[in-house]
Amino acid sequence: MKTQLKCDFVFETGDDLWTINVLINGREYRTLTAARDGVRLLLSDIVLESEKLKHRGIGSQLLDMLITKARSEGIAVIYGSVTQDDIENTPYLLDWYQRHGFVLTEPDQECNPSAKKKIVLTLR
Repeated sequence: MKTQLKCDFVFETGDDLWTINVLINGREYRTLTAARDGVRLLLSDIVLESEKLKHRGIGSQLLDMLITKARSEGIAVIYGSVTQDDIENTPYLLDWYQRHGFVLTEPDQECNPSAKKKIVLTLR
């Protein structure tokens, strides 16, 4: 694993859209997007668009921040879709979600049509 980068995070919540951006050396990277629907939160995307951001613990920090905020906002479930492209581009992705407490299930009607797996984290 590479050494951790010194970075700051900018968490923005609108009515239903949540984003977390990473600030490194004055440059802002959009990295996480989630959509709230009542007490449910759809994890839309986690993208580390630069290779220098990968394998530095940033994804875990982003997910931990999202989970903490979701708990404080009364969210009951965080869920999302993992596609075949996601798995091919990031082979350890399913294990990574499981290490963060997510359960893998078969895709259902809430999932992206190209989903291979659904991820679900029950908070309450």
